[in-house]
Amino acid sequence: MAQKLLGTSWHVDLIVKGLEGNITTEMGLLIGYLADLVRKSPQLVREFENPVFPIC
Repeated sequence: MAQKLLGTSWHVDLIVKGLEGNITTEMGLLIGYLADLVRKSPQLVREFENPVFPIC
């Protein structure tokens, strides 16, 4: 459906992957990478699941 709306698979890939060099895209990718690292550490997972974990 997306390809039908956008016309080509190149346009679909561009929209799905984000614009290279776009700061918002880059931050999203880095946050995803950080989340992947946190998931690998049981201690960090416990800290983030802790309801009294200070956010600020």
